[in-house]
Parts: sequence; C-alpha cells; structure tokens
Amino acid sequence: MCIRDRYLRFTSPERSPFPENDLVNARWFPAPEHKDPNRPKQAILVLPQWNSDGLGHNTLCTLFNRMGVSALRLSMPYHDIRRPAELERSDYSVSANIGRTIAACRQAVVDIRCCIDWLEEQGYEQFGVLGTSLGSCYEMCIRDSAEIMHVPVAALGIAGYLAMGSLALLKRRRLLAVLALGALGFSLYLTYIEKYILEVYCIYCVTSLGIIVLINLLALWWVIAERRAIRSA
Repeated sequence: MCIRDRYLRFTSPERSPFPENDLVNARWFPAPEHKDPNRPKQAILVLPQWNSDGLGHNTLCTLFNRMGVSALRLSMPYHDIRRPAELERSDYSVSANIGRTIAACRQAVVDIRCCIDWLEEQGYEQFGVLGTSLGSCYEMCIRDSAEIMHVPVAALGIAGYLAMGSLALLKRRRLLAVLALGALGFSLYLTYIEKYILEVYCIYCVTSLGIIVLINLLALWWVIAERRAIRSA
C-alpha cells in the first residue's frame, strides 16, 4: 500500500478478470492535528453510492475533516477508475450475473478490510464506516452480524431460495409453505437487526423481504387451491 498525491492505492487481494478493477483506489482526506493531545485519532471510511464517480462524497469527507475526523473515500469495485473500458456504468458490480455480483461483493469486503487495516497502521484508534446505497450494503457485509455460525447470511439466503424453487418445481405445496414461513421469520429477524442494532437498511435485504412476503402469499394460495380441488373432486 502506498499514498501518492493523497490517494491510497494497492492491489486487491481478491482478484477479478479485469486488471484495472483490481487496482484499489481510495482518496485520503487527513484531518489536522487536534488541539487536545489526549483525544484518540479518529477516521471514517466512506463508501459512495452505486455508479458514483470519483467526486462523489468528497465534500462530505471535507466536512468530516472540519470535525477533526480523517476520511478515506474508497472507490468500490468496477467504479470510478476501476471501471473497465468496455463499461459506461458500473454494471459489473450489480447485475443479473449472480456469480459476478457475489465476486464483486466479496472483493469489496476484502478491500474495505484492507483499508481499515491501513488506517490502524497509521495510528488511528477509533473507526467508522459510512455507506450510501450500494456502499451501505457492503458496509453491512463487514459486520459480525453478516454471518451466523461462520456461515454468510447471503449464502443462507441463496440456499433458501434454491430450496423453495426446488419444492415449487416438485409441487410440494405444503413443504414450500412451511419453508416460506420460516424464510419470512428469518427475513424479519434480519430487518430487526438492521433497524435496532445496525441502524441502517440494506436495499438487498429489504427487496428480499418483499419477495419472501410475495412467496408466502403465493404458497398460501397454492395450498388453499389444492384443498379446494380435493374437496370438489
């Protein structure tokens, strides 16, 4: 890792098929020395929104500087100068390609942790992470609550969707309804954590909750339709 012209640059430990994307870029906004020598050094890692350019959230970082907090503004995977030449938008970070989206998320999490390690090496004792839109989703993934018994919550969600899809194809209506109800309870639990513990919402989690509610309604309607068909037979 090296600082040049107030930019922190390093090669991401998590590689992608695009060399330009693997060169992590973060703009450094150091705060002036505080008058109180006993005050711990504070820094915040800023994660901009999806499709943000290189100027996004820079003014916010200068505002943190005025409060005596240094800021490191990270360009997320496939954003800013990390965007491959073939793209006009940061579509490789979130797309219909689930595998590539998961890989981009994993790379973002690794890059964020590398930046936090760098801040700690610079002598900072108190850290914060501020994310907007996609940045807030990445921010949630670095928290302890992003895993349950060392299994990523995202992996549990994917497994749950695959299981419900399999039951739907096999026409196991009642089992689907039971699993969908369990998935709804799990989604509500995650929403509770977001509201009362993390105090931030993830757009993916909220969207998933809406999908789960819809699946529950469809599964309930499917079970009721089956019972009516049996009675009328």
